[in-house]
Amino acid sequence: MSLISIIVPFYNSEKFLPQCIESLLAQTLIDIEIILINDGSCDSSLKICEQYAENDHRIIIISKSNEGLAKARRDGIKKANSEFISFLDSDDYYEPMFCEKMYDYMVKLDADLVECDYYLSYANWKKKHELFDSDKDFTQELFRNYIVRKSIVNGTEAVVVWNKLYRKCFIDRLVLEFGNSPLEDYIFNVQYYTNVNRYAYIHQSLTNYRQLPISLSRTCNLQTYEILKATETIKDDCLEKMGMITDVDKKDDAEWYVNYTINFLKQYLLTNNCHSDAFMHNIFIDEMLIQKCALIAQQNKLAGLIANSNIKSAIRQIKYESKLYRIKKRLANMKHKVIQKR
Repeated sequence: MSLISIIVPFYNSEKFLPQCIESLLAQTLIDIEIILINDGSCDSSLKICEQYAENDHRIIIISKSNEGLAKARRDGIKKANSEFISFLDSDDYYEPMFCEKMYDYMVKLDADLVECDYYLSYANWKKKHELFDSDKDFTQELFRNYIVRKSIVNGTEAVVVWNKLYRKCFIDRLVLEFGNSPLEDYIFNVQYYTNVNRYAYIHQSLTNYRQLPISLSRTCNLQTYEILKATETIKDDCLEKMGMITDVDKKDDAEWYVNYTINFLKQYLLTNNCHSDAFMHNIFIDEMLIQKCALIAQQNKLAGLIANSNIKSAIRQIKYESKLYRIKKRLANMKHKVIQKR
């Protein structure tokens, strides 16, 4: 039985897989299990993995039809034989000490969750992303105040899985819904966080999140919005279990939901040349959205319009904001291209 199982789903990742796998083989903690899940790739990704597996018995390959990241991760978890689990995306990579450091903190502190800093990795340079300026050891109350509220409730901090170490028994017991959308990591963590009694933070960048050009192509339809609503239902239930139901919590949660919906609609306008006002109208009259908007109507202009059923004005406002959003996206991609050329 290995100490850590590292789960790496991949789909047509031939460009980045070698660096990803080699970063795992270079770990200073040798007793690890590397589970590579081929999610229906049609390039040379599977062949690359098989070549590495021939020379290292720690690599396990699972091949399946393309069903998405969430299902691939779930299959990897079922296969895992370790007490602790980490996740890595196929275009990212670990620093050599990731497994050793994360495992040591988990065991020595008897933690339920360990998190580390990470690098935003560009072509020729890296930028550190840090939560705190020193190591932390939080009890349940501090964890919920400083981590759950900032990442889950109000969303000021990104919610990811690839800079953390989890207990497999917690995943098996707590994570019942994996989702299948851009919110996979969010859904996973909000469920896992409900029973974290001790949290450890390592003030050291141990993983690399590769910065790729920002894509404007994303499926935006009523089904996508229904996924967001389902996520919010799961989130509300989890927050209630954690006792995070103060008026401030509810307003922060509402702001997260409304802002996510607004960004979703901006994406819709950007990716649909023949967009429909009826589509936006159907979302603006959604009961859950109206309830959330009512909580923050005083400080959010668009939320105020929706809460007061001023749909035509809300549609005009979202169109205006989408133009600004398009400019921001273009500038971000231009900045990325400049960075890539350095």
